Amino acid sequence: MNKFVLLFTLLVVWPGLCFADSEASKAQQDQYRKAVNAQSQYHALRTQGNQLLQDGKYSEALVCHEKAFRMAQGTSLEAVSRNKLMILYEKAGDYSKALEQCQWFLTRSKGDSPLWNDWVEMDKRLLQKIEAQKRGEKIDEPKSPASVSADSDSIRGIADFSKASYGDQKQFLEKKLPENTKISKLSKQAMLAEHSGNFAKAKDLYDQLLVQKEAVISAQGESAWVMLHCAVQRMSELTGDEAREKEMLNWIKANMLDPQGSSHQFLSQLMPDVIDHLNKQIKKYQL
Repeated sequence: MNKFVLLFTLLVVWPGLCFADSEASKAQQDQYRKAVNAQSQYHALRTQGNQLLQDGKYSEALVCHEKAFRMAQGTSLEAVSRNKLMILYEKAGDYSKALEQCQWFLTRSKGDSPLWNDWVEMDKRLLQKIEAQKRGEKIDEPKSPASVSADSDSIRGIADFSKASYGDQKQFLEKKLPENTKISKLSKQAMLAEHSGNFAKAKDLYDQLLVQKEAVISAQGESAWVMLHCAVQRMSELTGDEAREKEMLNWIKANMLDPQGSSHQFLSQLMPDVIDHLNKQIKKYQL
């Protein structure tokens, strides 16, 4: 264990060692200060990484979380960082690295963790994706088994969904979203594809929905059709389709962001950070 990891562990695992009494030695106080600084740096990196992730900057977010992981190795926060990297690597399409993190959990839990089924499912999914990637093929994720945590029942809205585990989110999308019409089924497939990190497929499905304006409005309401423009913009950004992204940004700017726009009333359905990101992209392309 290197010096930094030892200091980090002192704070995270055994905080009582830092100041055992009012007469703690100067050396102990120095160690405590260094550990506090290390912890602050760690959380700052994670916060920065999460913000970049919200902005859709996956590669930059990964850099931050990889740095945080290196700081956390050997401490009680290592598992937290590994879990984040596991999810990000899969979303970025780096399935081998995601598998490495997943197998770290499988090796150490040996079936005694409540998340065991999630990790087993992810291990299987990642192996399939790796093989498909080698063959130059795309792959759809297998259905989540019933053994995945039932906590998805507690997901009631966006806030609950964003805080839930990957497995719970996936189960919620599979079990709770309706598919009683062609539009509903296509919408469900699009959201599942996006959630699994298959952004190219998600973009194609959202585009298929976008051209079916009357059918979408009839089945899900006008707001659903309006929000499809944001979904296509998001997937276009993630897949590097700049031309298509600009099309969507121009539409969003004219119809949603403009107070006089025909769909401005639906702008309130977007979270503030999403609106900020859209404005940044519009400024980036000077639209």
